Amino acid sequence: AYTCWQMYEKQPTGIGPERVKGHRIDLSQTNTREYILRPEAAEGWFYMREFTQDDMYREWGWKTFLAFEKWLWVPNG
Repeated sequence: AYTCWQMYEKQPTGIGPERVKGHRIDLSQTNTREYILRPEAAEGWFYMREFTQDDMYREWGWKTFLAFEKWLWVPNG
């Protein structure tokens, strides 16, 4: 879960990349601008919070939600 969170946290937008390629993960540069709103990371953090009662996972989910609110809204919906 932590490695997945790092892929979100290290992006300037706070939104994890759709794909990571190569043996060395360089999160400062990605070759795609698409994001298809997959819920797996946030869903995993939700269940980790439920199982462990560790609020760190809730914080990760909240930060991801705020990044979605900031960067994924467009004028036409």
